[in-house]
Amino acid sequence: MLKNKTYKLFISTFFFVILLYVFDFYIFDNSTNLQFWCVEINNFQQQNIRIPIHCDEGPYQFASESVENFFDKVNPYQGRPLFVFALSLFRYVFSIFSFFNLSEYQIFRLSFVFMQILILICIVIEFAKLINLKFDKIIDYFLIFSLISIPSIRWNVFLSSVGNIPFLLFLLVLNNYLKVNSEIKQNKKLFVILGFFSLAHLSAILYGSIFLLLSIFKERKIFLYQTLVNFSYLVIFQIFYRTIIYFSNYEFYDWHRDVHNQFYWIIDSIKGEPTTNCQTLDTFLLCNTQITQSYIGYFAISVIFTLFLILILRLQNKKTPESIKSSFKINIFVFVFWSLQGIYEPFRFVNYSIGYFLFLSLIIFVVEFKYNPYLLFSVLIYSLSVPYLEPYNSALDTPQLNVLTIISVVFFFIFVRNEFASLKIENNKN
Repeated sequence: MLKNKTYKLFISTFFFVILLYVFDFYIFDNSTNLQFWCVEINNFQQQNIRIPIHCDEGPYQFASESVENFFDKVNPYQGRPLFVFALSLFRYVFSIFSFFNLSEYQIFRLSFVFMQILILICIVIEFAKLINLKFDKIIDYFLIFSLISIPSIRWNVFLSSVGNIPFLLFLLVLNNYLKVNSEIKQNKKLFVILGFFSLAHLSAILYGSIFLLLSIFKERKIFLYQTLVNFSYLVIFQIFYRTIIYFSNYEFYDWHRDVHNQFYWIIDSIKGEPTTNCQTLDTFLLCNTQITQSYIGYFAISVIFTLFLILILRLQNKKTPESIKSSFKINIFVFVFWSLQGIYEPFRFVNYSIGYFLFLSLIIFVVEFKYNPYLLFSVLIYSLSVPYLEPYNSALDTPQLNVLTIISVVFFFIFVRNEFASLKIENNKN
């Protein structure tokens, strides 16, 4: 039974990835001919195969070729050894298939997409645990398709980016936080996994720390020894990695500090040392507020959907799902963390908190409303209505309407009208 479920999960994920690729680059491609932040859309070697070229491709391709390249200052991602090692391993595996006459660049691209799909499959697995999918109904696959259709999730599959890893970490922590109290206190495995994943994305330590903090609030007790042990699991892999470098012939280059002064600006500001715009105690909050307002403004439709769904549940005397409440708690801390980094982009870092909360909540609401088809298709079509990478455009801070957006709103309106009609009938009975 488990084997059959895993088979369905893998096949459906691959199928949806291909479907979304065709959708983004061939069907709904009204904006793929434009240049976006850090990305260009090109035809693959004069063939009619469109691929996004991310500015991180060069550094990742260079870093994954050898250990010497990895520790070169040209590589800005020395803090992600696990991710680069996995990419290097896949490049080696795919290079064995030399009879396909693949170029080095083709092997690199194939390796990256394969690794992104593996990350996506892990996301789907955690999501299936969250809402207890059985894969025994067609509607279950629509929910998976809705998940993969979340704008940032589907875009990252074809980019040289670690952008989907934070979403995986978020789901992992959310699933474990929803477990009973006794498991929270003794969950060593989670902290070991997060500590290990910190070698791919440092935010794993953040998510583990949030889990520890929320667990203390949930149990209303501080298990000091257990907390220290669990936190040591979070940081031990990073300590071990940095120690190996210290005693080696290589030197660790912190690109995020030396180039962007990410988070370190706080220390410089306290010391009174010169900092750039938005990296002062007086300006960082203003900058973060502006990009947050821009994000919420652009995705205002999803905000309105979420508020209406909460209102309907209240009118029905039902509680908001615990998974949504817990998601909100986790993402409050995530939002505060990224607001202190000193880099304020119009989409990416706000999306790690507010975006994840909104899009995941809408899918959970679909389950809560017993797979109402109007709500399901409204949520799915809304995700698909967001053009490729458009939210990265800092000039856009209001919803950009298109045919799919209008269809989504119409479906949602029908859903709301039906729910209020049902409430009216129920109230008349009472």
